[in-house]
Amino acid sequence: MRKEQEMYDLLLHTAEQDDRIRAVLLNGSRVNRNAETEHDGLQDYDIQYIVSDFSSFMKDHTWIDVFGERLITQMPDHYPLYAEDGRRGKFAYLMQFTDGTRIDLTLVDVHDLPETFESLTEVLLDKDGCLPEIPDPDNRDYIVEKPAHEDVYRCSNEFWWVSLYVAKGLERKQLPYAKTMMEGPVRRMLHQMMSWYIGSKHDF
Repeated sequence: MRKEQEMYDLLLHTAEQDDRIRAVLLNGSRVNRNAETEHDGLQDYDIQYIVSDFSSFMKDHTWIDVFGERLITQMPDHYPLYAEDGRRGKFAYLMQFTDGTRIDLTLVDVHDLPETFESLTEVLLDKDGCLPEIPDPDNRDYIVEKPAHEDVYRCSNEFWWVSLYVAKGLERKQLPYAKTMMEGPVRRMLHQMMSWYIGSKHDF
């Protein structure tokens, strides 16, 4: 696996050499100074390239070969099955390399910049001051918000309601159906309730 500084040098050198890339942002856990997973070797490099001439990148995706030999690549915005609403002016490359390194690289059209960026964002390069003022990074976007009474009721109701589907699937020996219900809506509600519970122990 490549060293952290080696990766930053590669990411920035690539941006500096390509006139279409006007700025570079780092997002996610590598920005979070309090992340428990820091330096465990499994962190992705969550990178945004702010680019001009956005359409030129879409015509030839081989430009990402500069980052190294890939084991597998996803381009979720390239396929309608995975396309997200509101992704105009963005395109993601999810790249797992043979040396164990992973880069999640998103191109953002400089003419379609969002008004705000996620709170764990650090500016690595801004060639011509195209970026708005970005506050110092912190984890404010990831703090669990205190739920309203109605939120807790709906979460609990959904958990128990869909649990009946699990029981029905088991009784009918429809195991894929039962597992889908258990691992889908039931687990989501359990995860939500656990998040609120932990939040309550720390005054949110």
